[in-house]
Amino acid sequence: MRKLAMILVPTAVVALGLALATGVAVAQDLKPWSDKAGERITWDDFKKAPPDEEQREDAYIRYKWSCDWEGSCEYWQEKPGLGVCTCHIQETSSSTSMDRDESWVKQPASPELLNHERGHFDLAEKFRREKLQPQLDDLECTLYSATGKDANEACAEARGLANAAVQAVHDEKWAQLMAAQADYDEKTQGGTDEAEQKAFKDEINKKLNLQDKDKDSIPDVDDNCPEDPNVSQLDEDRNGTGDVCQADTDVDGAPDVEEARFGSDPLRADSTPEDLSYSAPACFDGRDNDGDGPLDGEDPGCLDQDVDWVSDAIDGCPVIADPRQEDSDDDAVGDACDPDDDNDSLGDSIDNCPVEPNEDQGDQDNDGTGDACDWDLDGDGWEQFCVQDFCLLSFDNCPHNFNPDQADTDGDGVGDACEAVGGIVQLQVSEPDSAATAVGASGPSAPPYALIAGGTAAALVAVTAGAWYARRRFSRG
Repeated sequence: MRKLAMILVPTAVVALGLALATGVAVAQDLKPWSDKAGERITWDDFKKAPPDEEQREDAYIRYKWSCDWEGSCEYWQEKPGLGVCTCHIQETSSSTSMDRDESWVKQPASPELLNHERGHFDLAEKFRREKLQPQLDDLECTLYSATGKDANEACAEARGLANAAVQAVHDEKWAQLMAAQADYDEKTQGGTDEAEQKAFKDEINKKLNLQDKDKDSIPDVDDNCPEDPNVSQLDEDRNGTGDVCQADTDVDGAPDVEEARFGSDPLRADSTPEDLSYSAPACFDGRDNDGDGPLDGEDPGCLDQDVDWVSDAIDGCPVIADPRQEDSDDDAVGDACDPDDDNDSLGDSIDNCPVEPNEDQGDQDNDGTGDACDWDLDGDGWEQFCVQDFCLLSFDNCPHNFNPDQADTDGDGVGDACEAVGGIVQLQVSEPDSAATAVGASGPSAPPYALIAGGTAAALVAVTAGAWYARRRFSRG
């Protein structure tokens, strides 16, 4: 009868990876893969000097997989000079790291190239998750037994068998990763084929759950303008915010949007707007602020024919003074000189609502002011109360029925003129005001109307005091 020792051997861990697989000494300066801001790889992580010999590549990234297993080993002395040991793999894990001491880049390096190299690193992590770790998981609950003259010798061999099993999985999946990396380089032509580069990165980002709000293939965690597409990642002043979304790229005090509007160069600090509407002193300082050649009064940005302090270059009515620059239909022609302010195909001279589109020219009370802009639809002297762009009828208890006396026999807030016995109500409503939002339908919230039905008839009436009612406001100012 054999005597069992049943001794638990401390957890065994083996670190494997590119270094072990190739026989190269394991580097110490490793940077783990991460999807967090501030932990992603940058050019500063490429620490090795570029090779002296001629290299076709502009950059090289060295990465590795580390594969670990944890478990227990037990041994017994079968007989003098013969020990037996069995190791049990209970849990496996793996990780992806960059070897910074073995990674290099030639200078100057572009943002596009960094994006490509990040793609290599991300692809390694993608394969680790999809190919390597699932196979390592299959090794859990496996046993590896060996014999030796004593426990130490037997357990050393048993652990070696477990390590070899893990190494075999690593090597198989590493070969698949190398093929995928070569395909990535070939298809994207080293990152220079923008369409293929984007396609590859989009797929990798999706698999790693790296968010990309602007859909430019640069994940938000790497993107210097996460909400504005900018594959180039240009950052003229190197402040970490891309030129595309930076308020003042050349840091000259003039916002990019203003420079674009007034014709100066947003990428040149010596080019600032010279436009009467932007900075009046710039038109009288004797300098060519925007760098276009003409000075002050000779510059197009300083011309102002109607003397309304809005330069002709951006004036909706350059020959008619219009300092407020109102443009009801947003057609770049100011109301002051636009023959059709609301762009409803009816000229202002014949339009009963010149700044509110109303092709039907509905006018319920025939007062010459269209319903779309009439503050008293039924002409009974009771007006609607307006807040910003919407009007709430707070005075007339029957907005579509002429009732100057505002009689309300039952005191329910709905005037007698639009309330009938039996709950059936007939409203005299012009077409633009007859639309209603169905209960439960998506869209803007409707005013608090109640549905009153009698037989098959139904109508919408207001039930709150003042007969609430919504419509477009006449004035836009």
